[in-house]
Amino acid sequence: MKSFLIYKHLEPVVSQLTDDEAGQLFKALFEYENERTIASVSDKVKVAFTVFQIHLDKGRIDYEQRCEQNRANASKRKRSVTKRANINKNININKNKWRIDE
Repeated sequence: MKSFLIYKHLEPVVSQLTDDEAGQLFKALFEYENERTIASVSDKVKVAFTVFQIHLDKGRIDYEQRCEQNRANASKRKRSVTKRANINKNININKNKWRIDE
């Protein structure tokens, strides 16, 4: 994924941190999303991180499911278009087969 969401309703969690701790949290979020590793941070930041981690993981799962569903839908469309093209081709062949040239 190229992005992740930070929800506004989590602001009370961040407001309990000092600016330094909030910066550590922000960097830890990027590390987690890019490398799937949890940064070494203070216990207070770790608690805040865990709240965000739950949302990040759920967002990733939802995104992967949406991608899978989109792939399945695209595959169905492709099969449908191919099938229609083959039917149209057969109709044209049949029309030409019975045509009488004078």
